[in-house]
Amino acid sequence: MSIKSAKHHWWPETLSSHWADQEGGVTWVRPDGTSIKSSPKRFGAIKDGHTIRMSNVPGEETVWDDSFEKDFSQADASFHRVLKWLNELDRCGPPFETSVTKRFVAAPVLQSDFEELLVCVFSLIVRSPQFRQIAGAYSIHHGMPGHERSVRRVMMGNMRNGLENLTRAFGASGKAVAIFSPERELIFGDGFFTNITPPAQRLLRPRAIVPLTPSLAILIQKPGSYMVDPKLCTLVVNRQEAEELNGILQIYAKEAVFYRSERPSILPEFERDEHLRFADDRNFADRLCYQVPGVQDEATPDWFHNLMDARLQ
Repeated sequence: MSIKSAKHHWWPETLSSHWADQEGGVTWVRPDGTSIKSSPKRFGAIKDGHTIRMSNVPGEETVWDDSFEKDFSQADASFHRVLKWLNELDRCGPPFETSVTKRFVAAPVLQSDFEELLVCVFSLIVRSPQFRQIAGAYSIHHGMPGHERSVRRVMMGNMRNGLENLTRAFGASGKAVAIFSPERELIFGDGFFTNITPPAQRLLRPRAIVPLTPSLAILIQKPGSYMVDPKLCTLVVNRQEAEELNGILQIYAKEAVFYRSERPSILPEFERDEHLRFADDRNFADRLCYQVPGVQDEATPDWFHNLMDARLQ
């Protein structure tokens, strides 16, 4: 069966449409500070982004060619419904300057809804350019031929079962937090805070913070030690905390940051045009994960960080 070429979205239209401003456009900012504004569906697409072609000859088909674009159909069909019930959840009211721990509100959730939320978030992680780059880097790291099509096949192979592997690794359990930002718009990018890497099979305390709309992000994690309830909480962040989250996204992004109407200040880390990541847990995102109700994992003690810093000097 012939597999036709197509544009596959790593930022699905069902989600990117929520980032349109009053004029119907979304703005993409590049590391050099230049930007372009267009309709949401114009961004986040890669030709044959989820298609595996086995021939080294352009245009030649083989019986082993495959596409895993359909793996994301369930998530793409669920985003609107998931966003609707998330936005109806109870949350704390102002002021938002009290300690973070006092602003968590437990939110009862059906297991089916929780699982649907996880699949949506997993789908964004697995098809992100950040995940894609790591998947392709394995071939070069292990000394495989650097032929462009060979690298692409390895990359696609590492991505293909990512959603299934991640769903199985979490086991529809763990913790989730709906993070609402009423005072500052959030941004989206081609990378975001996560320690999940391909092929996403054996994960040590996986976690991620993924923006869904300019006013809502989702924190997911499966700690090493935690109480089952509450599975889902809400948290309202203030302007400064939203700025922290936006800054963290710029660290993990590489070529693209998207915003609706509040242009972010470009950070030096984003200017480097690389998918960077934190070296340890001394950052706002990891601290937030440790503070989620029911999580019993503890932050790495300062004495250990100081010891490691001394050894690196």
